[in-house]
Amino acid sequence: MRVPSASRTTDVSRKCRIFCLLAAGLGGACQSTVFTGDGGATDQEVLPPGWEPRPKDGPKPPPDYSGPSQGQLSTWVPIDWAAFPVDRGPSYKVTGRVWVVKTTGSDSNDGSDAKPLRSIATALERSQPGDLVRVHAGTYSELMPDNERALLMEKDNVVLTGAPGEKVTVVPKAGLRHGLILRGSNIVANNLTLQGFNPSIEFGREDKTQRNVVISNIVATTTVSGADGICDYADTNAAGFPSIDGLLMKNVSMTGASLGISCNSGPCKSWRLENVRVVNAGGDGSGSDAIGIENGDNMVFYRVETTGAAADGIDTKATRVVVWDCHVHDVERNGVKFWQGGDIVNTRIHHTGADTAVQVRGARARILHSVIAYHNYGSGTTYNLTYCYDGPNCDGGLQMEIIDSIVYNTSGGSYFKGGTLKIENSLFYGMQNGTILEHGSTVIKVSDGAAAFSSHGFGGGNIVSDAQLDSSTMRLKAGSPAANKGKTLASAYPQYDCEGKARVKSGAPDLGAFEDF
Repeated sequence: MRVPSASRTTDVSRKCRIFCLLAAGLGGACQSTVFTGDGGATDQEVLPPGWEPRPKDGPKPPPDYSGPSQGQLSTWVPIDWAAFPVDRGPSYKVTGRVWVVKTTGSDSNDGSDAKPLRSIATALERSQPGDLVRVHAGTYSELMPDNERALLMEKDNVVLTGAPGEKVTVVPKAGLRHGLILRGSNIVANNLTLQGFNPSIEFGREDKTQRNVVISNIVATTTVSGADGICDYADTNAAGFPSIDGLLMKNVSMTGASLGISCNSGPCKSWRLENVRVVNAGGDGSGSDAIGIENGDNMVFYRVETTGAAADGIDTKATRVVVWDCHVHDVERNGVKFWQGGDIVNTRIHHTGADTAVQVRGARARILHSVIAYHNYGSGTTYNLTYCYDGPNCDGGLQMEIIDSIVYNTSGGSYFKGGTLKIENSLFYGMQNGTILEHGSTVIKVSDGAAAFSSHGFGGGNIVSDAQLDSSTMRLKAGSPAANKGKTLASAYPQYDCEGKARVKSGAPDLGAFEDF
């Protein structure tokens, strides 16, 4: 079913959308809603036709998963919610002193409000555990004394933040490569704009585990060819401990890198990405992912958008992974890739190319209230979803569930090596090769109709009909047969759709990521 690399063709319209989004992130004419790095405010830009900004109003799932209402983000994956750091901003309370940095200051000053410092690097050097570095509006060309990095946070319990409501931009001095390097534990980097670095942010340690790092309200852009974005390069596999344990990345955008956000080796433990947007600038090879996790555990991707990658949208070899309210689109290869199973909920995966839109290995995986659409559509025939097509982690009792979801307009159908397959209240339509799925020796064609799911013991309530799905937003159009055709679950079920609207609006839930009818 897979086609050789030489015969794979790229959807030109997908490339145009990627270029448009990349231009938006770098200040071009095509526009979108992006974080500005001023502590939460956004610039409004014009989206390509049919695209929608990130929702800002209306009820939303709780932002703090460690709170008492964490059940509103209920997943069957046994996530350790308490292991994620908590965002303590914007009014950070510290036990030490506050170092003030202004463009009108001098590094010979004492760093007080009356006598601010001029450089952020100097403030970080002078800071001690328990201190806060507050940077006021302006552009800072930074360089650490080692002549290699712009900013280094190596001490524990330090907060680096732009002043609330002010835009702080950090740019490299001539010939400088590395941006913000995080080495301390229990640290915060907040409200900064980083421009022109490779990588923009680096964290993780090889001598011991780095713990509890918060990266929030950060805008990172780069025009450096082949640049990395936000990465952990540490390799602690032989040492037997995580390179980092506890990362909160919240309200962060990374634009222009070839590799967006990565745990290059790890293992990395307890990452929570929330309201994160990655717009890659293409790249070369399978390593040019928007988000790539080589090794780790306890990962939550919540309201994450990835696009423009030459490789995968989200590629994770971690155990205990949840992808929730995410938007993965316009990537050259796989949309979401689970090597150890996981949970995909309220997520849109569309306009993907090459191997498959969703690739799953591992003992158990679920796709709930999600959309897989326009995978390799109009190009060579490839599967839209594979479960243990090849590779490791595919022995033993395999279990796959697809519920309240839509698979629509793809070049080929789905492949399941075997094991237990449950498909309920889901819609399948528009497979160009006419095949909905292969499960062992069982094949269901589009022409077989919805009854074939039940007759083969996979489940009921399914639909084989045109979903009437908007090709850009993945919303149901009025009159769609997928409206009010879902089923609620007794547990591990979302109370809200991907926009934060109550999941059941009229009798029964809609299929897919939105609840509109």
